[in-house]
Amino acid sequence: MAQMLIVDDERSFYRPKITGTTIYARNVEEAIQALSTTDFFEVSLDHDLGPKEEIRPLVEWIVNKKDLLWKKGVRYIYIHSMNPVGADWIEKTLAKTDFRIMRITLNQLGIVYDYRTQHYLYYGEGE
Repeated sequence: MAQMLIVDDERSFYRPKITGTTIYARNVEEAIQALSTTDFFEVSLDHDLGPKEEIRPLVEWIVNKKDLLWKKGVRYIYIHSMNPVGADWIEKTLAKTDFRIMRITLNQLGIVYDYRTQHYLYYGEGE
């Protein structure tokens, strides 16, 4: 089982192997494919996925497939979007499910931006 699916069009995070596998989806299609074929415990969502795409179709798909996703192991869905209106909509829509929904910052996810390397890093990792 993969530990986490991160749906974000541009950011990548280094996470140490002890936290399990992290898989990235850069758009809604990739996210649906990943959720359909791989078991996850956690999912983290960004609202804005590039200039022409947003997360709404995926969130609606998650609500429609909530029972299947629960059976596959999904328990936590994080919202790491910096778009407050979009994050509000995600949170309200996912309230219809049994998943534990949390709005978080990247820091709360354990991720910081290293300005020296210009990469996002998991706390305590990477030089």
